[in-house]
Amino acid sequence: MARLKTSERKELPDSAFAYIDARGRRRLPINDEAHVRNALARFERVAFETDEARERARVRLLKAAKRYGIVPVGFITGQIRSERAPRPADRKALPTGSVTFLMTDIEGSTELLRRLGRRYASVLSETRTACSSSKRNPVIMVIAVEPNPRPRWSRNSPMPRS
Repeated sequence: MARLKTSERKELPDSAFAYIDARGRRRLPINDEAHVRNALARFERVAFETDEARERARVRLLKAAKRYGIVPVGFITGQIRSERAPRPADRKALPTGSVTFLMTDIEGSTELLRRLGRRYASVLSETRTACSSSKRNPVIMVIAVEPNPRPRWSRNSPMPRS
């Protein structure tokens, strides 16, 4: 790959670079096939100011690779690897673990509601308590669908451990 002289680099338009930082420094030249290949190889070593800037540069670089008929297999593999890598401590990690769904239905609940009237509320409360009384689950999310088909959400406080 021919190294760009400072004068040649200055003559290139901004569109010939995958990334231009906030100070106006133009990085990752993509003006020809050799420079696109080089930019693909060096992409992970560039310190981008934001994730959005990184994504814009990535898209510009992939478009340039397509324009020159380059299939960037190694680049894509590196992108996948970096996405799987642990995130810096300042980013919130997604929760991990298992999720268990328990779906219940009180058979004949409409008829039971008619028969019990106001007492149905205590039956329903006892049923929900029985369903959410797990000692292993720190948080239970309850989704209740009443005779009115609008779901109602509530979050119980953490269950006491014994």
